[in-house]
Amino acid sequence: SVHLDSLDSAPVITVPLPPTGGWGSNDTVEEAWPSLAGTHDVYIRFNDVSGVANLDNVRFGKPQPSSGVNLVVDGGFETGAVDGWQSWNGSTLVASDARAHSGNFSLLATARPNENQFAVYNLTNVVQPGTTYQVGAWVLHDGTDPTTVRLAAKVDCSDATIPPGHNEFPWLQNNTAVAPGTWTRFSANLVIPNCDLVDVAIFFEGTPVGIDVYLDDVEVVPPSSNLVIDGGFESGAVSGWQSWNGSTLTASNAQAHSGTYSMLASARPNENQFAVYDLTSVIQPGTTYQVGAWAFHNGLDPTTIRLAAKVDCSDATNPPGHNDFPWLQNNTAVAPGTWTQFSANLEIPACDLVDVAIFFEGTPTGIDVYLDDISVFAQ
Repeated sequence: SVHLDSLDSAPVITVPLPPTGGWGSNDTVEEAWPSLAGTHDVYIRFNDVSGVANLDNVRFGKPQPSSGVNLVVDGGFETGAVDGWQSWNGSTLVASDARAHSGNFSLLATARPNENQFAVYNLTNVVQPGTTYQVGAWVLHDGTDPTTVRLAAKVDCSDATIPPGHNEFPWLQNNTAVAPGTWTRFSANLVIPNCDLVDVAIFFEGTPVGIDVYLDDVEVVPPSSNLVIDGGFESGAVSGWQSWNGSTLTASNAQAHSGTYSMLASARPNENQFAVYDLTSVIQPGTTYQVGAWAFHNGLDPTTIRLAAKVDCSDATNPPGHNDFPWLQNNTAVAPGTWTQFSANLEIPACDLVDVAIFFEGTPTGIDVYLDDISVFAQ
């Protein structure tokens, strides 16, 4: 039961907690919250029995859309319209049947006067603070040479709640070599901080004038179940993580991208796999996963941090040319003293899986590395 101002007050709502099948199985329960005025202390009471539940978090806010629900209405433009889209630089946006990644239509951005934000979709009313969303799109341009198309966002917090170091206009994916005449996939994480949101949008920019750009199958999807348990380390532990090179892994409150804790990898004897998370029991063959993380190091100069994976198939089902240790993102210039986002796809082949893990490596010895907000979501 949930009470305001005192445990002795009448409950505002009572939330049933049905069995989840075991202490290791989690579920989300939502209840309608009545409209209330004023500022109150909130008390939560567990009633009737002891050992009611393991409670991970409580959130007050708009109902979270189900995972898999695209927050971009008609992201495939199959209505033959571009409702909800606007241009901040005066470009002309129309639905076009000249090109389509799927279906019959795409969004055409033409008559672009400059390289600024030519196609913008507002998400302010549908995203939640403290949530990471998967953003995807397909892009085609009619230029003659490879060129730039940038997927970026505006995430504007109220002045009183802006987190330290917050970037109001983060680049989600900056592709400087998009080939002409063919569809190119864009995929990235949009991280929404815990703040009072004023304005949130995704947009495309960066393409030289004189080139028409087509967009199709644009999606912003709420998170599904994160396969990395406690990827924010807010339990104050690093359960499920191991080091293959003998590094020391601990939960630390010295640095945090969000919340209070991150994972610190220290006393690293070499550059090999210093932080490893096994996914073998939760990964499905023939599936692509979105992997995200934030990394911070205390070195003096930009350095390397590599996000990679182990994807081991049985000998009998190993696909031709399969790479057991794919590099997902090799960043050779991670700036010191600031958080850097990692975002990549982990493609699992259709095979009998023996061992699957993600890991971090490549950083010279003598540098401590912090990791936070690590996620693996099925696409």
